[in-house]
Amino acid sequence: MARILNILIILSEIPGFYIVLKKDGLKTFVYYTEIANLLVLISSLLFLFDPRGAILLRYTSTCMLTLTFLVVVAVLGPIDGYKRQLISENSFFQHILAPVFSFISYVFFEEHTHIWSLPVMITLVYGALMFYLNYKKKIQGPYAFFNVHKQGIKTSILWFIALMLVISSVSVLIIVIAG
Repeated sequence: MARILNILIILSEIPGFYIVLKKDGLKTFVYYTEIANLLVLISSLLFLFDPRGAILLRYTSTCMLTLTFLVVVAVLGPIDGYKRQLISENSFFQHILAPVFSFISYVFFEEHTHIWSLPVMITLVYGALMFYLNYKKKIQGPYAFFNVHKQGIKTSILWFIALMLVISSVSVLIIVIAG
């Protein structure tokens, strides 16, 4: 079943990436969502050839994609509209199908790891980098909660802390649920 789900992940990522790369090119990888989706695509391809060798990357990408799903549902959907965030363009493939297939496959059908800190560290580095680039006005966004100059440093720090708490919780909960 895990192989089938990983094939479904790959099949959902291909059109998702085609859409975003055609639209934004490589600058699409400034988005955490796209980084998480790329990692889940790579981990699913690796899983097909070496399931045991893919354990840590499958776990990490599943946690990151779960965070993406939660942010879309709880934050971006209300701000930007659920239709745009869950159904239009690449969103259906990368915000619904891939996260659901990845979560189900990893939690219920794959071998597990107990190294909860890797997805947290990747998210910490990404968040700190986006915060810094926004502060230095090298980039705007790519998400509203990173826009330091629009919402203020204190609000941005609170968002950063909230995201770190969520990814830490997701990372631990996936381990607990997976057993």
